[in-house]
Amino acid sequence: MELKTIAAFYSAILSTLLAINTWWKSRIAFDTTYFFTGEPNSDDVVVLYNKSSKHITITYFEFLKGTSKNDPNMKPHYMGIEGSFKVFSIAPNQSLEIKISDQYKFGNLTNTKIFLELNIMGKKKGKIIEIYPK
Repeated sequence: MELKTIAAFYSAILSTLLAINTWWKSRIAFDTTYFFTGEPNSDDVVVLYNKSSKHITITYFEFLKGTSKNDPNMKPHYMGIEGSFKVFSIAPNQSLEIKISDQYKFGNLTNTKIFLELNIMGKKKGKIIEIYPK
């Protein structure tokens, strides 16, 4: 094999790997954690962390209860009008706390999973993230 052919193959493989790496780093990725106290008169907190390398603007969010992400019987959890209709932006490698006041807590979570559905500005499809249990 000629040196030109070897260099061409090497360049093709290297550019493909760099393109995949760039795409992987630019995808939207979140991490979540929760603090469910079960105490009256104290807020539960869900923390949403932006792991991606760009600002993300969320136009709508909703908590869902179900058994899996694809559960057709998944039910929304009412958070009060003020909780669901905020538009907010999360900077890269920053977090956002979503406080759940006493009257909107999740209650008994036996055999139930909690998901957070996010509608992200510029994306057609919402993103569903499992929060509880992890």
